[in-house]
Amino acid sequence: MAVVHLSRPVKQFSGSRQPLEEIALEGFEALLASGGPPPDTLLLTCAHPLELAGVTGEDVAAAVARRAGELSLATRVEFYGNPGLEEPTAHLAASAAGAALLHEAARRVARGESRHMAILGLEQMRLTDRETTTQALRGLIHPAERETGLTMPALGALLTRRLEADFPDLNRALTALTIANRARTAANPRAHIRKTIRLEEISGERNPIVSDPLRLFDVAPTSSGYAGLFLSAAPGPHPVQVIVAGIGRGLDLLSVAGRRLVVEPANGAGNASVPCSAATDEAMNEVRATLEWTPEELRRNVAFAEIHDAFPIIEFMGLLDSGLAPRGEIMEMIAGGALDPDGRLPVNIMGGVMGGHPIGATGVGQIVELYLQSVGRAETRVSKPDVHYSFALNVGGPLTYNCATVLCAWPTSEGPPRSFRLSQREAPTAADLDRSVGPALLPGAARVLSHTRLEFPPPGFEVPCRIALVASAAGTRIVASDALGESVPAMIELVRTNGHLTARAPLSS
Repeated sequence: MAVVHLSRPVKQFSGSRQPLEEIALEGFEALLASGGPPPDTLLLTCAHPLELAGVTGEDVAAAVARRAGELSLATRVEFYGNPGLEEPTAHLAASAAGAALLHEAARRVARGESRHMAILGLEQMRLTDRETTTQALRGLIHPAERETGLTMPALGALLTRRLEADFPDLNRALTALTIANRARTAANPRAHIRKTIRLEEISGERNPIVSDPLRLFDVAPTSSGYAGLFLSAAPGPHPVQVIVAGIGRGLDLLSVAGRRLVVEPANGAGNASVPCSAATDEAMNEVRATLEWTPEELRRNVAFAEIHDAFPIIEFMGLLDSGLAPRGEIMEMIAGGALDPDGRLPVNIMGGVMGGHPIGATGVGQIVELYLQSVGRAETRVSKPDVHYSFALNVGGPLTYNCATVLCAWPTSEGPPRSFRLSQREAPTAADLDRSVGPALLPGAARVLSHTRLEFPPPGFEVPCRIALVASAAGTRIVASDALGESVPAMIELVRTNGHLTARAPLSS
């Protein structure tokens, strides 16, 4: 099996409204201009080309293939899609489409199917209105949970409140992550948003509530842009070699309410061994098995990381489930600066997803930032050993399809520290997702596990849209609720209204 070398990274996120085909052509030409020969194959992906940009992925690939022909290149151009659940043109991995693309390309190069391949992740999220974008991004939410008005920010809010019992000072830590990542984007010329925020602005008018407790600055921007790089079987003429050392991906139940995090009681030490996300847990098990590392060895070996931070709770959960931040240490790591560029585990050094989130490009963009840091070309640099490992966690949908990637870098004069063998596990399809929702909940008393007030709901839902995660003797559900006012009751009553289970009539305060 061939070693997979990385080189020639390109990335540019922005707020442009240019057609998706133009973004693809810009990315392709940036790859060609990065120095070196053209690729034998170019693999493209985009999470929602038709819904958000009005063209199919095949249309985009055809446009790039025409440009390659005009340049007399023999490059084969292929759109790598993985049909979604409801929208057949959408990528199943959603915001992890970029990492899924990298993993597919790495497997092909490792198997000898291509010796010099390029990848390009794309998205155009600036052409549609907020309602259309919201609906597209809800494509990986279970249909029964979409009926409650659940959106990605609302999910982030529910997860935040669910973890508050385990981490009493959680919101302070999440605010610190938001401020730190926003500040780091200022030094990143590849980012869409490059603005710092101050602590006193967190509760100000410029930062309205999106889905309580999430505010605007806690939500990654909708962006356009591309990110790409080359994957080759042979090393390039570079002073530092960077290779793909390990890959892993994992799935979770499509229904959020049935997952381990919401079923298990949130009671501190009793929850210490329960992962927040089964999809991340599965991805980490695969990548550690490939590398033959224990969790302690991964934590010790990783020099810096990119952790998906579309909302701060997603980064927090990623740090926990990757094993990079033990439960008993994570709060002190955040408060004490351990994740800062000069800390012992720098994370999201150039701002992470808060700098821009063109979702089909985000996963590739993470790898670009790791590469630039590894070879000493990042604008904000961290100290690291000559031979070192870096790590990326890319999250898809509501933590449904997650990808973990480990890179290894070393000076060319020294040679690799060991041999590597990538996992050859094929990418999942929609049929691999468990779409069950568990036993039916009946009208009656239920306990409130988490709740949110969504101020920007999807079309057809009232403002604000109140959503609760509840539990009864039969199981857990996400339900719409008019029982959630300023004071949230501990117990509510489930009733059927127009065929749907809703929460009403608080039973206790």
